[in-house]
Amino acid sequence: MTVTTYTAKRRAELTVSDEGPGIPQRAQSRIFERFYTADKAGGSGLGLAIAQELAQRMDGEVEISSSRIYTAFTLGLAAGPRHRRRAAARRVAAGSGT
Repeated sequence: MTVTTYTAKRRAELTVSDEGPGIPQRAQSRIFERFYTADKAGGSGLGLAIAQELAQRMDGEVEISSSRIYTAFTLGLAAGPRHRRRAAARRVAAGSGT
């Protein structure tokens, strides 16, 4: 497993990758659904759904890149305090205040 970080143009990215069998293309379109599992190994199928939800709440995204010999998940977020002020202003405007 390899973990890399990258920052450019007020965007931060964290990528976790491995050199394994990959995730089939047919499963990649569903991998972020709650309770979906791509294999018979078990698990609840919640981890990636939760990761995507948290990323979206921070105006970010989680993406997958996979082939038969490689898989990478990348978390991308806006960097810096300006982003936090904008997100807080949207919450107040939406009425949540938190």
